[in-house]
Amino acid sequence: MTPIIQQAVWRISILTLVLYPNGIYADPDSTTIESAFDYLKVAQAGLKHFDDFLAHATAVPDSDEIEIGRHIARRVDDDYHLVEDLRKRRVQRIGEKLVPFVARKGIPYTFKVVESEAINAFAVAGGNVWVTTGMLDLAEDDSELAGVLGHELGHVDARHCIRAIQHQLWMSRISAEYSDYVRMGYSVYKLGYSQLNELEADTLGVQVMYKAGYDPRLMIGFLSRLENIEEGSTTSSGPSGSVQQTIARVEDFLRTHPPSKARKETLKEYIETHFMREYRE
Repeated sequence: MTPIIQQAVWRISILTLVLYPNGIYADPDSTTIESAFDYLKVAQAGLKHFDDFLAHATAVPDSDEIEIGRHIARRVDDDYHLVEDLRKRRVQRIGEKLVPFVARKGIPYTFKVVESEAINAFAVAGGNVWVTTGMLDLAEDDSELAGVLGHELGHVDARHCIRAIQHQLWMSRISAEYSDYVRMGYSVYKLGYSQLNELEADTLGVQVMYKAGYDPRLMIGFLSRLENIEEGSTTSSGPSGSVQQTIARVEDFLRTHPPSKARKETLKEYIETHFMREYRE
């Protein structure tokens, strides 16, 4: 059992006792757990309930999130050279096509392109989304780019961006002003979100791209190409410049996202369950 799984099982065990003191299946009509995977699925639901409780207890109003996000965005913009050309207009056009289908209607989403060979995209509180030119080079068509943007919108829509800040403040029990929120929000942008958050953003992203008229199945091919790049960065050897460049391009992405193989398999199952009936017809 890996350290990550051990930590997850420990947290799950504690939360299960707190959330279900009489046992998960106290109801005699409930299904019994037949495998560790079943246990993790049930416990994952418990973790989500607990996370929802924390989010409610430490809630930040949308107006405050927008203001905090504006300050974080200034700091992020200072880290990069912003692109102001046809590439930005393309990203804005696709992003604006997706926005009507998000759940949080009061968030003013903004889309920016930054000059970087790194393959990455990211979002912070308040609806601020960035895409690197390296990611634009990898996305072969608008549907794939819509999937990338949809994923980032999913983070904002599910409040991953602001929840991470709320939880840090709640756990440290401090009375914070905007400067504290901004500092922590910037740290979250640097460190990335949890793997569960990333997988949830994937499913929310394909929902939004589907509603906007894009084919969610194209994200599978996109993730396959990304998977090949990741595997090349971890299996190649030697001091060649091309290998070093490949590692550099995916390093940040791997640090802040689950492996694309895991994302691809999870998303493929989700798409087959929720969308394939229509495509068969």
